[in-house]
Amino acid sequence: MNIRDKHLAHSLAETRREKAGPIVPMKYGDERAILDDTLPIVEALYCWVNGCSFSFNDSREIAQKNAKALWEGCKFSIHY
Repeated sequence: MNIRDKHLAHSLAETRREKAGPIVPMKYGDERAILDDTLPIVEALYCWVNGCSFSFNDSREIAQKNAKALWEGCKFSIHY
């Protein structure tokens, strides 16, 4: 939220949160919760705008299946 307030929504040198004390910086993996919370909203908006549904879960499953088929089908041999 602090990054959003400071860099995206407003152009601030210091946010109210930073004035109250140090802010723990984001780390890799923190984005997962935000993504998981917003996907239902995006899917509903997509359905409302386009009049048809789209499932990110189905899309993920298809992508995982294709990646598995690719990597299990690849054979590597290194020749010196």
